Amino acid sequence: MFAEPFKTFPDTSESFPGRGTLSMLIAVTGGTGFLGRYLIRHALDHGHQVRALTRQPASGQAAATENLHWVPGNLSDPEAIERLLTGADAVIHSAHDALGRRFLEPPPDVVEYWNRNATASLALLESAATAGVQRFIYLSSGAVHETVLSDRPLDESHPRLPSTLYGATKGAVELLVRQYGVSTSLQTATI
Repeated sequence: MFAEPFKTFPDTSESFPGRGTLSMLIAVTGGTGFLGRYLIRHALDHGHQVRALTRQPASGQAAATENLHWVPGNLSDPEAIERLLTGADAVIHSAHDALGRRFLEPPPDVVEYWNRNATASLALLESAATAGVQRFIYLSSGAVHETVLSDRPLDESHPRLPSTLYGATKGAVELLVRQYGVSTSLQTATI
């Protein structure tokens, strides 16, 4: 999942007192979503501890355990973000708020949609950098490349050409993640 081998991190979280030296505390957004639930299961199966943000406690989420803690709140809630990130070694950001609609449908309020997704992702990046989180993984979407140019390969250098607000939002956050990776101590990646 990460570009370099796992490092040994000190136990910085009282929430997980039995944490081993090769285990990471991974903060997950979107933990009850389409991909998030599988990311949580994978992390737990590989010996990591997970602290996951949830907008709807007990709705579609795995039961809290010694290695899985749920933080009620959303990306726009600074106190919830602080609880999510305290002592975290890494963040996997898979949350996306479609405002109760299907993710590709135009939202009823585009400014609210942008704020809940792009602006809130920027705040999460800044909070992670400030909190001393080491790694930040962002789950994007193929929607950033809804138009593929025929004269070049579809790779990291291909221009982002979304045709939906969903794709534009995901593409904007990709750029923010990259910028934080080159200008802060966060090791960042977009998948």
